[in-house]
Amino acid sequence: MPQLRRSLDSSVVASAQSDVILDCDIVGHEASSSPTVRWFKNGEVVVTSDYFRVEESGQRLRILGLLPSDSGVYQCIVSNEAGVIHSAARLTVLPLGSLVVLSVAAVADDVDNTAMVTT
Repeated sequence: MPQLRRSLDSSVVASAQSDVILDCDIVGHEASSSPTVRWFKNGEVVVTSDYFRVEESGQRLRILGLLPSDSGVYQCIVSNEAGVIHSAARLTVLPLGSLVVLSVAAVADDVDNTAMVTT
């Protein structure tokens, strides 16, 4: 079964016109396991373009020049002959000039990243 070294951050906040990288860090991606990585936004396949770049054998999604319409839930789904795993992140794109205050609160064993936005 494929494994993730680190899951996607559950919440990612970025400003419009900036770039963002989402990493689906796979452990043990040797030829014997040959995992396939697919990226989705709000349940639809992300189509690679000059704007959406898939790098590092599919493990990294780079989005260039963010727009508010890029906000949504992004998933990486990793599969091989042994199974399927996935990780998801909610991307929030803020208008230019927004003030972002991030706080990290530990809840049980999980870390919940939250953002307070003042415009």
